[in-house]
Amino acid sequence: MGEQLRIGLMGPFGYGNIADEALIDAVISNLNDLEPDWAFVGFSLEPTDTTRQHGIAAYPLSHIATVDGAGQIGQVLARWRASTSPLLRRLERVVRRVPAEFGLLRDAFRATGEIDAMVMCGSGQIQDYWCGGGPFSYPYTMLRWVLLAKLRRIPFLVVSVGAGPVHSGLSARFFRYALSLTEYRSFRDRWSKDFVADVVGFDRDDPVVADLAFSLPPTPNATGDDDVDDVDDLDGGRLIGIGPVGYFREDSWPEADGPRWTRYRDEIVAVVSTLISNGDRVVFLKGEGIHDQPVVDEIRAEVRANGIDVSRSLREVPVMSVAELVAALEQCDVVIAARYHNVLFSYIVDRPVVGISYQEKTDALMQRYDEDELCLAIATMTADEVLGLIDKAATRDRSRRGAVTADQRRLLDEQYGTMRSVIVGSSRASTR
Repeated sequence: MGEQLRIGLMGPFGYGNIADEALIDAVISNLNDLEPDWAFVGFSLEPTDTTRQHGIAAYPLSHIATVDGAGQIGQVLARWRASTSPLLRRLERVVRRVPAEFGLLRDAFRATGEIDAMVMCGSGQIQDYWCGGGPFSYPYTMLRWVLLAKLRRIPFLVVSVGAGPVHSGLSARFFRYALSLTEYRSFRDRWSKDFVADVVGFDRDDPVVADLAFSLPPTPNATGDDDVDDVDDLDGGRLIGIGPVGYFREDSWPEADGPRWTRYRDEIVAVVSTLISNGDRVVFLKGEGIHDQPVVDEIRAEVRANGIDVSRSLREVPVMSVAELVAALEQCDVVIAARYHNVLFSYIVDRPVVGISYQEKTDALMQRYDEDELCLAIATMTADEVLGLIDKAATRDRSRRGAVTADQRRLLDEQYGTMRSVIVGSSRASTR
């Protein structure tokens, strides 16, 4: 029987992204297969949610202090936050966050004293665009945890991580230094590894493995065969799954750009309207419960405004878990996906997919399956292009898919063995 170690799992968990939650499950399941006695601790954006979903203790990954609006200081900070001046908004963030950072460092140091290794669990964590943006968002967060791991003499493993975008030179320096202090690194695709070499300036002989989601255990249909939000009672022919994203939509994207959002939305509306008018059925697949709901609502409203009767041809499935996503995808004849993980899980369940790419990670995934011709850039795609690829995706020879998916799983199996060796062989774990 193996030694009982406690493994910290770090990632942007807890804000409703199905794929990110799947990654922590994948790591727990596969490491437990190798070491049933190991225990796990989450380091996430919402520890309470992480404990609820995964049944493990959890600590804050990062924290943004809130300041009471009462009093002169609160009023000044509120004015700075609402200012049109980038300098004042940046100053407000510094004044608001610095005091909280000292408390977080104290708590984080204590938390790392209770674990024997830290694992950064995949996802696109080498970036400074999401989770607040800038060098003091995720770049600083990663550097903080790596340095704390070093102080505690525990290994830090970066596994199957994705990269980009990184806009700040300081972000690149933070990431470069953090990566240089880790005991193990791998990337989920070649594009991410090249990006880290070219943009971050960190180029080592690290492996390209696969996205951790490929190592999830088989997922049963949690909703039951007859309860995928009644898609069977829709009128029409093919069932087309559409997974939209709030591309530059205010409150759904790190940046707001009305014309860019409107252009993308109108093309998707045209796709949905044409499909229904041609006798197909459409089901919306949400990838994030919070950010995608208003996107789906707006697209549905625009389709109705086109005079399309959606009552018998359009549904929205409640996708709150991987099991529900898999159940929904398996019902679809073709999937049109903007979110990366909707493309990925389409491959896992062998569904024809048209990718709408807002970042190179989708291109890299579809290239791995030799299906990059079915991938369109979100900034320039048109409804006619999407509609033209649906039949092409549906009739494409998919015999290669199973072999590629099996190879992804094999590479991940080997990586879990390597992770186990690094963790067990670390100085603190091996001397307990």
